[in-house]
Amino acid sequence: MFFSDKLIMDNYIDVVVEVLSNKDVIATFIMVFLVMMFGCYVANYRKKPKKQKKVKAQNENAQKSENAFSSSSESSSADEKKSSSNDGNPE
Repeated sequence: MFFSDKLIMDNYIDVVVEVLSNKDVIATFIMVFLVMMFGCYVANYRKKPKKQKKVKAQNENAQKSENAFSSSSESSSADEKKSSSNDGNPE
């Protein structure tokens, strides 16, 4: 390596250091990095599955209330049938 080549390399290093320490270059690098990270996030995004435990619990509560309602209505309709059948019979 010749002496003149060493001076050229030193000059290149000085230029590269000045460019990399420039505030505009640093800000541009940060913005590009953030945009690329956001793009990767959007590209790899997966929707989370809905939680079914809460839905099952609500369905069970609804079924329990329906069963309670239907059993009470069945017993009242059975009472009505007995009373209507007794009305026609003279005892």
